[in-house]
Amino acid sequence: MLAPGRPAAGGPLAFPIVYGITGFFFPGTRNPFERMAAWKLASYTPSGTGPVPGPAQLAVLSATGAIIVAAPFVVRRRRAAARSCGQR
Repeated sequence: MLAPGRPAAGGPLAFPIVYGITGFFFPGTRNPFERMAAWKLASYTPSGTGPVPGPAQLAVLSATGAIIVAAPFVVRRRRAAARSCGQR
């Protein structure tokens, strides 16, 4: 829970980043932000609801997964190297 009077993390500056990421995985009419913008009132017919797993999206997800898996090993190795340098 946020403390009273404190803005959320990122605040309004986070919206363009989230919108860009959402647009990358949910292009066009699949974008939930665009759906909330009442495209139905403009007689726009939405097509599809789920993400579009194209080659670029799969590459980004794979790279993110690799970073998440490798990060703890890198941190552990750096800490061990720092400890061994300090013990001389």
